[in-house]
Amino acid sequence: MHSGVLLPEGAWVGDARALAVAEAMGAKFPFVEVDELKKILECYFARALAPAVVVSRDVGVIRYLVDALFASGGVHRLPAMNPEEYKMMRSLYDPRDVPNLREDILALGGGKGGPFVA
Repeated sequence: MHSGVLLPEGAWVGDARALAVAEAMGAKFPFVEVDELKKILECYFARALAPAVVVSRDVGVIRYLVDALFASGGVHRLPAMNPEEYKMMRSLYDPRDVPNLREDILALGGGKGGPFVA
């Protein structure tokens, strides 16, 4: 079944990590469209998708995908965060120890060392 996602067609040559993660997801979750996920992950690893957002009501799917991406190598993982409590960036009025996404990304190299998953 095609999900309606617009992706390039034809032969796809690229990062083996995308194939490994997509096939692992397809084996664990039969409803996952492996070919479509592989192409999305190819763009993710090539840094053509910034950011790539995956939405699911199944926490297990997201957790498995984040773990698989992190295990594939070259990907930084940020800890699970509650977007209602975790700030995107600290304001001038916030104490210096307030956790925020911007400073966490900068602490991991600012995106220069590889893609991120959270």
